[in-house]
Amino acid sequence: MYNYTMASKRQNDYVTNRARGLSREASAILAGYPAGQEAGKQVEEQPSVAAELARIRAAMAVNSGVTKEEVVQMLQDAALLAKVQGDATGLVAAARELGKMLGFYAPEVKKIMHGMDKEQIKQALQDMSDDELYKIAHARTIEGEFAKLPKITGAKPDNAQPDDSQDTSGAPGA
Repeated sequence: MYNYTMASKRQNDYVTNRARGLSREASAILAGYPAGQEAGKQVEEQPSVAAELARIRAAMAVNSGVTKEEVVQMLQDAALLAKVQGDATGLVAAARELGKMLGFYAPEVKKIMHGMDKEQIKQALQDMSDDELYKIAHARTIEGEFAKLPKITGAKPDNAQPDDSQDTSGAPGA
């Protein structure tokens, strides 16, 4: 066990576990904090813990000789290689890791307003900040169209029900 300058043994154990590469949740549980993903987040928000983890990460970067920018470049190179080789799985994996490193997977909060009349919607929009309105105005939408497919004549599955509009008796002229 390492001896960091933490206020408590649990904080020291948490930092030790994080330095060994364990997740927030696993580190929190092993250090004696209550189970749950929020425990690790709350511990890391404490200034002394955050400072110690930052110091450790900086030391690791110096010791390993690899910076975050170099890792991003390696992932971009891997994505390019996967693309050239036609390896969709490799490309998706590289893109996923890049997204994680660059913070693209931050949780999004979506507000859904059901059953509101025009005045309530108007008031809700007036209560929003300029940033919130900008996000709504520039949100990505999925556009598309739909078409009704024609009925397919021919073989039907065993469990299919006969269509009322078609003659299924097999009798001519029926």
